[in-house]
Amino acid sequence: MDSLIFHNDRIVPLEEVHLSPGQVGLLTGWGVFTTLRIYRGVPFAFERHWARMARDAERLEIELPYQYENVCRSLLDLAAVNQRREGMARVSL
Repeated sequence: MDSLIFHNDRIVPLEEVHLSPGQVGLLTGWGVFTTLRIYRGVPFAFERHWARMARDAERLEIELPYQYENVCRSLLDLAAVNQRREGMARVSL
């Protein structure tokens, strides 16, 4: 795992991130997620992953508070700061 992650709208060192044991999503798995490939520093097929997450959020009646462009840009920034040209990314909303 890389030493920097994107959490609560910012890139932070992994060791600074803490989850509350009472978080609904942590307790029940409530939310949407995807795992995608980072290929040449770019999230591969992100459009399809985003469309599926948006569709799943709608089906589960979960508000999707993020915009496609912002999440894509955050993935690009995170791959760059971690110098990750190849790898995997997990997006959980």
